[in-house]
Amino acid sequence: HLEWKWTPEHCGLSTSCKTEHMQTFIEYSDRLDALPYVDEYPNHLHAQAEALIREEMTRFTPPDYLAQIAETPQPLSSSLINNEIQRVASGVEMDKIDMSRYKVEPPPAAKKADPEEWLRAVYNAQAQLEHQSLRLMNLELLQEYGASLWKVNNTNLEALHSTISKTEEDARRIVEEISIARKQEQEAVAGRLQSLEARWYDLVRKNHEIEAACLLLEQENKELAERAPKPQVVGPQTHAMYDSTRGRP
Repeated sequence: HLEWKWTPEHCGLSTSCKTEHMQTFIEYSDRLDALPYVDEYPNHLHAQAEALIREEMTRFTPPDYLAQIAETPQPLSSSLINNEIQRVASGVEMDKIDMSRYKVEPPPAAKKADPEEWLRAVYNAQAQLEHQSLRLMNLELLQEYGASLWKVNNTNLEALHSTISKTEEDARRIVEEISIARKQEQEAVAGRLQSLEARWYDLVRKNHEIEAACLLLEQENKELAERAPKPQVVGPQTHAMYDSTRGRP
């Protein structure tokens, strides 16, 4: 993650140049860390980014951030749903649908003399007759209104599909326009950024050269100071000899 902000003052530019430069920035550009249409990143930087992400994931607390999520769903308030969940978890097959209730049959041979069995059979026959009457009524309604209802439903689905398609198309168009605008704005300043980057590298190179020269001079001064003779202590006799050489008493 790089955070680098360039300002004209860093390169000695004027205020008018600063204003002109700031006008080329896109909205919220201060939150961008890179210019994808201008910056070029070597492949090894992607590997470094992946390594940093993996290293950061090792510091998660807890390391398995999904551990707090239960593997099995919590029991619900309905006993029927809980029993069904337990059945599926244990691998037991679901009970088959009992189709005997839809059959119209007389009592068994052993119970044909039992009035209760005949009464139960009559009730079942009446229920089946009512069920078939309801099915016939539904079929008649479907035959009369079903086609029109499906047409209306298809019309609504087509309108919904058209609305969603238009929304998606508008969103794609907006994204494409933003991408094009970003690319144009970044390419418009690409030359200037490259020039400033080259100037920055040149200044850094010169600073290193100056620093190396200063270190070399310091080393030379140190060596000269070590080779230079030590100064002698000047006493009164030395002053008298010096004054006599200049004609002084």
